[in-house]
Amino acid sequence: MIKLRDIISEGKYAASEADMKKWFDECMRKYFPQHVSKITRPFRKIPKGFAGLYIDNDWQNNWIYPDLQVKSLKGHSAAGICQTSRIVKNGQIVMPIIAVSPEYIKLDGRSIVFHETIHYIQAYTYTRAEHNNMSNGGHDSFFKKMMAEMNEVEGDNYITIVHDRSKKSGDESIGTNLWIYLFVRDGKWCTVSFSRRSPKTVEFLQYYLQGGRYTEAYEMRSDKLKYVGGGWKGSSLSYRELSTPPSQDELNGAYKITPTRQ
Repeated sequence: MIKLRDIISEGKYAASEADMKKWFDECMRKYFPQHVSKITRPFRKIPKGFAGLYIDNDWQNNWIYPDLQVKSLKGHSAAGICQTSRIVKNGQIVMPIIAVSPEYIKLDGRSIVFHETIHYIQAYTYTRAEHNNMSNGGHDSFFKKMMAEMNEVEGDNYITIVHDRSKKSGDESIGTNLWIYLFVRDGKWCTVSFSRRSPKTVEFLQYYLQGGRYTEAYEMRSDKLKYVGGGWKGSSLSYRELSTPPSQDELNGAYKITPTRQ
């Protein structure tokens, strides 16, 4: 069933998804020209339980063009993801997806698509055993080799293992205000960000302020790139350490979170 929110989202991000296609094609031509001719099939959404009807034992030479999406990555700490569904019988990839979070697409979309394209290449060129044994989120020696090659052309730190532009352009705007949670953990300023206010994060910070490991915590709205990062991953809060602390003016305009009373 097609949902109304999916129709609205499709129109809202159509231009950005067209940019993603341009960036993906560019990355393939520039850095993986030997594989371009293998992409022979368009993306097709396969109903659950029907993947067996689409078995292709030569799938490693008949690649599927990825579905390129701008969508909320709630539950993921990354700014972009590459997902590949496989048929258990032969390891065949059937629904490759590259998605970028709306918070990142305008400012950092091209570099994220390049990053995720490396993972797309890994999915098709690695054996199933290699895929099952990949550690560190797929950021292995091959990924680092391609990242280095791209950075020689695109510029220092253009492609990174973690999508983080705070060192290059931390005061730039991402074009939309996010809910930012700043806190001092073990003497270091950290940040997490969300598109909506997160009462769960407030409760988490109140609890840890009470224990003393966290000594300050604030909630505020900001569009600065340097504060973007982290989020909830299951029951764990993934945060990012700041290279420079927030200014006193910013903290004066923020809501100070206080410990939970015992």
